[in-house]
Amino acid sequence: MLVDSFKYANWEYKANDIRADIGQQFGVSISYNQAWRAKCHTLHMLRGSAEDSFRMLPLYLYNIRIHNPGSVSNLVTDKEDRFLMCYYSLGVVVRSFVQHCRPVIIVDGAQLKAGYSGTNLVAVAMDDNNGILPLAYGIGGGETN
Repeated sequence: MLVDSFKYANWEYKANDIRADIGQQFGVSISYNQAWRAKCHTLHMLRGSAEDSFRMLPLYLYNIRIHNPGSVSNLVTDKEDRFLMCYYSLGVVVRSFVQHCRPVIIVDGAQLKAGYSGTNLVAVAMDDNNGILPLAYGIGGGETN
């Protein structure tokens, strides 16, 4: 019942919003916990699980290298084939950096706070017009790794 609401919602559809909508549509009162579980289940139906996404990552990185000449990517896993870190950079971006950017690279990271901790990293440079060019993206255990 919630799939359409999530597909067309322009805001974050919160558990209290779900409670209000269910109460209004069906005249039923549900708990916050029930609404939260319904939200998690609906998002899993729409987006799939994080495990599915991690399983598709090697194919995604392979396709980046095949369809974008000069692209670089790397995926590091542990002995049990579990994800540790990865990065990628598109070939066209590397060529743009070499030809049109100042030779300074800026790296910044943001902490991931979902079920999987880590750091989302991005390397950027400035081009001739003071525009920002994202050079490479990565996910790892921390900025120092």
